[in-house]
Amino acid sequence: MKYSKKLKISMDSALKLAIIFAIVVGTAALAYRYVYYLPQKDKQRIEAEERKEKEELDRKKGEESADKVFLTFCLEQAEKSYKSNWNSECSALGLGNDCTLPTWNATRMDKWRSEAKDECYKRN
Repeated sequence: MKYSKKLKISMDSALKLAIIFAIVVGTAALAYRYVYYLPQKDKQRIEAEERKEKEELDRKKGEESADKVFLTFCLEQAEKSYKSNWNSECSALGLGNDCTLPTWNATRMDKWRSEAKDECYKRN
């Protein structure tokens, strides 16, 4: 009888220790999840969002830069063509480069230059 009573006390103690151990392990697991794991996960998510925003901003800057380069090139080409056509008109009239064209001719050339520049802005 004495042996079964000692065994019962030992079983009660072991059960209590097992319950306490389970509570400690469960508490530690919850603490790990809420103190370490979730904040790390949130930090990674925030960093990924920031990276994505930065990449998007860089992409937009690249597009804007390319658009600006194209616009500048287009406007330069329009101006070169204007000057070339102006000088061709001067030559056709037997005058030298950068001459003073008759009003009707100069007006037509200026209109052509304005249309060419407008087309550059429309494309951009």
